[in-house]
Parts: sequence; structure tokens; C-alpha cells
Amino acid sequence: MHFIQKLESPECLTQLAEQHATEEQAWDALKNPEKAQVHKQILQAEQKNLCAYCERKIEKVEDSHLEHIYPQSKWTDKRFEYHNLIVSCNGGQCSDIDQHVYDGIQHHSCGHRKENDFLAEKFLNPVEQTEITAHFIYDIDTGEIQASEKAPEKSRYTIGLLNLCSPRLNNERKNAYAASLKAIKHSPTKQHKIQLHAWLNANRMPAFVSYLRYCYSKFL
Repeated sequence: MHFIQKLESPECLTQLAEQHATEEQAWDALKNPEKAQVHKQILQAEQKNLCAYCERKIEKVEDSHLEHIYPQSKWTDKRFEYHNLIVSCNGGQCSDIDQHVYDGIQHHSCGHRKENDFLAEKFLNPVEQTEITAHFIYDIDTGEIQASEKAPEKSRYTIGLLNLCSPRLNNERKNAYAASLKAIKHSPTKQHKIQLHAWLNANRMPAFVSYLRYCYSKFL
């Protein structure tokens, strides 16, 4: 997870928040094309096509959903609050091809995993925590995400709530690193380092960018 800089709230959300300020807000009041525009702005302009939680690459908008960080069922006043909206991948199941590898293991992660089970005081919020990356470390060899020494209870709670250490995600992170090594070699030259830094900080960031930055931190 990394910090997400929010842009200015779209006018349609501001208007809906004002219209429903004194009543039980209905999320269905946000309809297309406005809803699709909000979704696209958050995904592309703010999150660079990465899931806000696991940092998977989201190639198709339909493979993701608008996510209320504070669940709307409990925080009705935040339903149309722009800073409470991010985009999460759908956290899906394994493909039939590798299902046998993860048989019996919970695969769902991110927003669908979180649902309404949420303790705000323990959760690391990616739109509020500017230093959120510092809360996590990784096992480079296995791709496993772990809590750092910075508020470890919150880190462990967030990892568990979103299932960020699922075997499938660990494997996807590990594969992303292996693929990058083939491109830049194990011991980057000065030119490789320049290219690597540009790649990890480009406007269109690679999947699992926080893990990759951690893996290459000794080179950068």
C-alpha cells in the first residue's frame, strides 16, 4: 500500500452530499455517467491503475469497484465524501489453472474481503497516512508482506483485514520481481539504476510498486 493523493471532489458528489445531508443517504443516487466518471478519475488519475490496497494492476474498469474506506452501512454521512472513496480490485479467486496450488485457501482480498468488518482506529488509511509505506516490509524471496516496527498492531490488522498476505498475492508479487530482474539484471549498472528509478516512479506505475521499491531499495 502507498499514499494516494486525492484530487478535488467532483461536483456531482458535492451536490449529492448536500441533498442527502439530513437523511439516510442512498448510494444508488449516484448514477452513470457520473458514477463511471468518478470511478475513472480515481482509478486513472489518482491510483495510476493500481488497486488501492494490494497494488494489483487494474487493466479493465469492470475488474474493480468503488470502495468506501469507511463502510457506508455504518458511516452513512461519508457515502458521498470523496476522500472516503478509492478503487479496489475485485480480489477474485484463482484461475482454474492454478486452483490446485491454493486448494482450500481463502483467496478473496481487498475491498470485498473487508466489507463491513472495519475498526477505523486500527486501520491504515491510504488517503490519510502519508507515510503508509513505512508500515510494511516484505520478504523479498517469498513476496510476503509483513508489519514493520512502525505501529505493528495497525499494520497486522490491516494486512489481516484485507488478506494482503494471501498465498496468491505473495506469489504474484514474487513473480513481478522475478520478471523485473530479467529486464535489468541482478546487478544494475548506473544506467540501469536511472531506468529503474524512472520506472518505479513513472506516472503509470508497475503492479506491486511498493514491494518492488522495497526489493530495489539497496540499488536506489
